[in-house]
Amino acid sequence: MDLFGIALALIVGVIVLFVVRAARLTRARVDPRLRGADPRKRGDLARELAAQLHAQADEVKCVRCGASTFMLTGTRTGYKCEVCHFTFEGPPHMPDTAG
Repeated sequence: MDLFGIALALIVGVIVLFVVRAARLTRARVDPRLRGADPRKRGDLARELAAQLHAQADEVKCVRCGASTFMLTGTRTGYKCEVCHFTFEGPPHMPDTAG
């Protein structure tokens, strides 16, 4: 095997390891109640989590204009006001996976 083949195999191996690690980290962040649950009940559990997020929506106020309407930015504590489009940090909205 030449040097190019070895380098290519090494690059492919690193990419595969990266994808596997990312999948494991994502699976670890899923709410423990959803892991191993009966697939027929996962929808109910997901709706329950969504209801918890919507209940928390009234508690979060924009720090600039005070509006209670917001979008989640994809981070654990990131919010974006739908009225003035200000991005701010608030309380965690993702489920705690520590226990």
